[in-house]
Amino acid sequence: MRNGTKTQDEQDLTNPFKPFPNYPYFDVLQDLASRESILFVEKSRTMMASWWAVADDMHYVMTHPPAKAIYWCQDMDRSLLLIRYAWTLWEQQTEFLKQAFPLKRPRDRQAVDTLEFAAGGKCIALPGKDSNKIRSEHPTRLLIDEACFIENGGEAFDVAISSKVLKVKVISSAAPSWFRRLTKCAVREDL
Repeated sequence: MRNGTKTQDEQDLTNPFKPFPNYPYFDVLQDLASRESILFVEKSRTMMASWWAVADDMHYVMTHPPAKAIYWCQDMDRSLLLIRYAWTLWEQQTEFLKQAFPLKRPRDRQAVDTLEFAAGGKCIALPGKDSNKIRSEHPTRLLIDEACFIENGGEAFDVAISSKVLKVKVISSAAPSWFRRLTKCAVREDL
């Protein structure tokens, strides 16, 4: 993530594309994500946790075809934002990586809610309206972003667990919700 691609800083119009910052908590998150099948992360906006989660899932999809990642958010606009993150990461990666993990077809010929690789992996944006769509897609990975604000987020999590999704990341700002009820007694992981 730090050396092979760049994120987009929408507030910097002069130099918007930048490598992932060298924050130590990215190492902690990556270690936890590699060990845990389910990971809950309370975040602040400045942590770039959503960028990290999208990058981690996209890397898995690229390197383990025909894996499928679903980005599940409160509504379609927010889900499409995560697909936009994935597209930015793919477009900003090194030429070596683009050649090693080519697209199925150019971006303008893919569905607006999908990033699909030639080897068969894909990333899909889904709005948090009908949690049964998770089951019908048979994902390998699921990212539930801003989980506190998804009305049926707990139901989507339950569907993911019952569907045997291999990796589930649930990320959110802390606010009263099903997410907070599950995380309030969590043990803090020190850097």
